[in-house]
Order: sequence, then C-alpha cells, then structure tokens
Amino acid sequence: MEKLTEINFFICSTFIDLKNYREEVIKIIKSKSGQINAQEFFGARDQKPIKTCIEEVEKSQIFIMLVAFRYGNIESDSQKSFSELEFEKAKELGIPKFIYFLEDEYPFPPKFVDTGLGAEKVNALKDKLRKDFTISHFTTPEDLAKKVWTDLQNQLPSLGFNIKQSSEEEKTEANQELIRKFLLLPKLYHGNELDIEVKLGANEIANGYECDAFSFSVGATIKRKIEPIDLGLKKLFGSTERYVYASFEEAKALVELKEKTAIKIRVKTIQGTYKTKTPIYELIQSNMYYTQQKEKVQTGYDYQDHVKLGFQFISN
Repeated sequence: MEKLTEINFFICSTFIDLKNYREEVIKIIKSKSGQINAQEFFGARDQKPIKTCIEEVEKSQIFIMLVAFRYGNIESDSQKSFSELEFEKAKELGIPKFIYFLEDEYPFPPKFVDTGLGAEKVNALKDKLRKDFTISHFTTPEDLAKKVWTDLQNQLPSLGFNIKQSSEEEKTEANQELIRKFLLLPKLYHGNELDIEVKLGANEIANGYECDAFSFSVGATIKRKIEPIDLGLKKLFGSTERYVYASFEEAKALVELKEKTAIKIRVKTIQGTYKTKTPIYELIQSNMYYTQQKEKVQTGYDYQDHVKLGFQFISN
C-alpha cells in the first residue's frame, strides 16, 4: 500500500472564490505529510496554463474537486472550464475522485455567483457530476477540510492507500477550535458536524422561540442540557447553558439516552433568530376635566431580534 507521504492529491476548483477553502484543505493534507498538486505550487512554465493543469492531474493519485457557484475560466478550443477539463482527464485516467459542492443555501458573496450562461454551465456540470458520483456538501472552509480528511481516512485504505488515523488528541483540539469559532461567528460556522463526549441533562420540551429559530416543530422537539467532559470545551461554554436539540425520529433516540452519564454523541452546530415584542407604555394626561392624573397607555411594541445557538443531535 502506498503511504500518505507518497500520495499526490490534486485540488480542482475555481480559484478566487474558493481560495480560503483550498487553503484549509491543503493545510490539513500537508499537516499529515501528503503531497499537493495545486495551482498554488505550479510556478512559472513555458506552456499554456491548461497544459500545466492537465500534466499535474496526470501526476496525481487522488482528485479532489470543489464546486461552488462559478463555472470558471474557459479554455478557448473546447469552450469548457479548466475545472471541467481537469475532471474529464481524471475520469479518463481512472483516478479516484472526491467531489464536494458548496451548500446552495450557504451565504456567499454575490460577486462570486455566476448568472446567465455561467450559471447554466455550472449547473449543467453539477448535474453531470451528480449522475455518477456521491456528492458531499460543505459550508465553511473548516467544515470542508474536516469532511475531506474524514472521507480520505474512510475511503483511501479500500483504494489501496495507507493513511494514518487522527489521534483522539487531534480530534479534540479540532473540535475545540470549531466550537470556539462557532460561538464567535455562528452564522459562518453553523452546519458543521462533530463528535463530542458529554453528560446529558433531563429531557425538556423545546419552547416556541427555540423551534422558530431552528425551524423545528413545536411539540415534536426536545432539548437536553449538555455538559462537556473535555475541560477545554467546558471552558469555552463558560457559565452559559448549552443544549442539544432533536426533532421527530432523532428526538425518539435522544429521549432514551441516560441522564448524567458520559456518552459520545454526534451533533451539528445550528443557529437561528427569533423575534420578540414587548409592549411600550406611556403616561398620558387624562381627558377627564376633574382630574390631573395620568393614565398608563400602551402606544406600541418594541420588536427585537435574538440569535439562538445550539447543537442538533444526529446520532450516538
């Protein structure tokens, strides 16, 4: 079996829109001593860019493809994007392919979203890929890197490659960093899956505000307070109570788990907003001619938006 240090990974994607995502994937593979074939390392060559890209695909053993909302630079002869031509070469050579799409609903800068013909071409490419491959979806750069590394760990041994498993210490550190970022920037770091060891509190009914925020169904959703076993996560949580939520079938599983017993669960970071309205009152002079008293009168409402953070139960 080829060792990780002998594997060449080709990173295929449009560049300017997915630069941060590529960097995270490259960082995690290089941290495990994998070799990267990516345009960041091509250097100057006396040939057309597409020729360089195809040569690097030919040197690779694993092909990792990232697709967002841009079709990318077009090669003049074929009128196909560099990414599509790279994919076709990898397919022709039978190189194992791992393909990832950015979630459709994930907030992304409009300047990096194609319209018109570009949108038609990138959607056609996605349709073609969906027909022949199982696609994984991602949100943040960290979410993508974690999913890529997990997939490589799970799949490469069956493809004849040897890849070292992450130690428990590395996984714990990665979880701490992910949760730290989620608590700071929940809208950017929601939707990430992770395994955490916790003690669960009592079963509680999720209230209407929580269900509104997370798009759960009132009456079919429960929550349980979580107490992390890891001291690093405990420090991140501080004195704020954090809950894991589950609805419908997942709620049936969560409700059966033992209380106050250390257990490892798989969860997803979730965030949402809900509105509250508070009556506004003013003291108004009474219209009664015989009194100088003022009446307390409701004059409107004060509307406020609130951000809610939590974890969605997936499995144990």
